[in-house]
Amino acid sequence: MRALHGKRAMVAGSDGAYADVVAARLRREGAATAESAQEIPQLAETDIVVICPPHAAFAPGTSAAVLTETILHARRWTEAAAAAMTVRGSGTIVHVTGLPGLGGWRGWHSSGAAFAAIHGLVKSFALELAPHGVRINALVTGVTLELAETIAGHAGLSEDAVRARIPAGRYLTDDDIGNALVYLVHDSASYITGETLVIDGGWDTWGRLHAAAAT
Repeated sequence: MRALHGKRAMVAGSDGAYADVVAARLRREGAATAESAQEIPQLAETDIVVICPPHAAFAPGTSAAVLTETILHARRWTEAAAAAMTVRGSGTIVHVTGLPGLGGWRGWHSSGAAFAAIHGLVKSFALELAPHGVRINALVTGVTLELAETIAGHAGLSEDAVRARIPAGRYLTDDDIGNALVYLVHDSASYITGETLVIDGGWDTWGRLHAAAAT
């Protein structure tokens, strides 16, 4: 039997980053999966809500619009999912975020601030929701080939240099994201809430982005 057979899932921000990867993996694992870009549908029967950020959040810059859009999107969906799930007494919420939210990326001001805010949101909601049988966690995604191209262009590095600073020696794949997601939403992780699961091949443990950036 597939890992999420019988579960009902919603991908929030279906036009956002990694939404296609998330939706495909949830379906592959047997979850009845719906998607929504902006409008929040009825979530009363939903077991899993995965909230994906706008694509613009995975780029350097100081845009106030990106910052506010990312945070407000995360908050609106979290509040809606939490309200529906607490009534039922069960459910799990996962926020997809990125490495700039862990700190120390030169020039990635909006991205870093937005993702850091979401990590804080996860922890505060976890305390409120746990007594109601609802879990919430963040999934921090590492460096894909596409993101490596963005980093290289902004930091003055070659793509080979970006890959070389990943201790695992390779870029993040769709399967890496999917495997971690299934772990977080599966019933076997019922005692895990308020956490930020980082899947980056050791990138953040090695050091912040500026440690490898051109000076």
